[in-house]
Amino acid sequence: VDYVECWVTEFKERFCENPNFLSEINEEFDEKMFDSIGIFCTCAENYNIHLWNQFADGGRGFCVGFATKKLLENKQIFGTCGPVNYYSPDNKPIISNLSFSMEERLIKILLRINSIPIEYSDEKEYRISKSNCSERKIVLDPSYYKEIILGPCIDPNHEAEIREIAQCMLPNVPILRAKYNLQFNFIWIE
Repeated sequence: VDYVECWVTEFKERFCENPNFLSEINEEFDEKMFDSIGIFCTCAENYNIHLWNQFADGGRGFCVGFATKKLLENKQIFGTCGPVNYYSPDNKPIISNLSFSMEERLIKILLRINSIPIEYSDEKEYRISKSNCSERKIVLDPSYYKEIILGPCIDPNHEAEIREIAQCMLPNVPILRAKYNLQFNFIWIE
């Protein structure tokens, strides 16, 4: 009890001396958190037309399908995984970085990592995150790749380059093509 009382007293004193104290703690926490956490964003839908338009340059890019189960079983990569929580502007999660237990702290970190504005809900995003990762860039064995999907409008030179690289580095990974149906505004994979 003495420890808690001392902590509360110190917190009150610091807050009274510096009204920005809480926001400074939050900024410092965010900086430390994001320096030590690796986040990999993905989507379970390779036919998501919004993603093809937004992140694949209007269908001129490509996407890579992964062996999800294998990714999640790899301790070097996997920490936590789950769908993103989308919030409306009037319901933004208020996340204080002050925690009284490790469990509370972990819940707050996961909420912060996995919550984004509802305007991004078309992405239907999943995130794999890992804390305390000194190296954020991970080279995957070819067995982690399930497919390469070329965009419906990909430049023939880019397609040739991707096929050449895949033939050398990922010879057993199928290369598929996304197709647009502009009349009904949907995509399918062949």
